[in-house]
Amino acid sequence: MGLHKGQTNNPHGRAKGSKNERTLQWEALAESITGMHAERFNSILLRMMESENEDQQERGCRLYMEALEYFKPKQSRIQHTGDQGGPVQIIAPDNI
Repeated sequence: MGLHKGQTNNPHGRAKGSKNERTLQWEALAESITGMHAERFNSILLRMMESENEDQQERGCRLYMEALEYFKPKQSRIQHTGDQGGPVQIIAPDNI
């Protein structure tokens, strides 16, 4: 017997406030990265950053920036414009 549109095998749905499976998996991964593997990651990153090889240093910087985005998401860039899209004018009194 098939289900009709709007019907589900779980008519009451997930309990309010409970997390779905994907969220639980992401939280477990984050715990693994920030807990179990953090010391090793820091050790590898430090070795790369302190390397005499500039390519390794650059690779370490990229790795750091990529990992950082998971904990501090990028902020949207905002472009400020003046009246009618013109340049911003900053006027400061001369008696500061």
